[in-house]
Amino acid sequence: MPSCSLSPARGAARGLAALALAAGIASVPGLAASSSAAAAARSEIYGVCNGRDLCVVDPATRRVTRVARGSAGAPYRGVSATPNGRTIAFARGTRIFRAGPRGADARQVGGGMTPLVSPDGRAVTWRGEIQVQQCDPFGGCAQVQTFALFRRANGEARPTVVEAYSYSSAWWGTRLVSQNTRRGAEADEISLLDGDGRPVRSLTNDPARSYTSPALSPDGSLLAAISEPLPTGDADPTFKGRVELFDPDTGARVRVLTESATDDVPSFSPDGRQLAFNRGRDLYVVATRGGRARRVAANFVLSGPSWARAR
Repeated sequence: MPSCSLSPARGAARGLAALALAAGIASVPGLAASSSAAAAARSEIYGVCNGRDLCVVDPATRRVTRVARGSAGAPYRGVSATPNGRTIAFARGTRIFRAGPRGADARQVGGGMTPLVSPDGRAVTWRGEIQVQQCDPFGGCAQVQTFALFRRANGEARPTVVEAYSYSSAWWGTRLVSQNTRRGAEADEISLLDGDGRPVRSLTNDPARSYTSPALSPDGSLLAAISEPLPTGDADPTFKGRVELFDPDTGARVRVLTESATDDVPSFSPDGRQLAFNRGRDLYVVATRGGRARRVAANFVLSGPSWARAR
């Protein structure tokens, strides 16, 4: 149940407003504006908690609220949200849904995993399995099963395949970026895709590292990605992810945000000033200008950009 308690500052502001009205004062300069700004700034992060439930957490109060209960046979497996909080997409079991705030009026759009709703809420992508033909240099061919990136927009009768052999992807406005294997190297980079799903430009630029899990800030000025050093012959094969920020227009690194070596799945706040991410299975938040990360929730798993204004 939502809390009805007021912070001291907010309670004082309401007290001043009441005194002003009682004294017949027309207005207190800045009071209404600051109150409206505080209301507009409230936000929540969607994720999966308890291993199978759809939940939200208030990053300011750290209060976790279960939105919907999953089951052993149909757990919630991922969720994405538009920055304005009006549309979400989620996976339950192997089905993908598009819905309103907190899952209202959910409608199935496809089947698979890792749903991503576009920032304008008009399209949803996800990963699903397909059969493709692979041929070797000697002429032998076989059907193999792989993951592809599917897309379905509002008004479309069925989904379309955007990219075969898909790993992780993100929306950059109405365009898509995706994790692709770097040519001539056993490493991945984040690339902008054209309308046919082909990588046309790299958005990350460090030949010594491999990149996954992209996310774009709401204004499109920053790209967050998880990076790992390229493995060497005697390297420890365990995951060593850290969060980095890039300028997607130039591919230049802006800064390294974390160095814990266990970080994954970044998600920008609606104003682009903070970044949520998983450290192991716990949820952390850090300022995009840099600084110390703080833990917001335990056992709260992200699958993609899911930080939205509260509705």
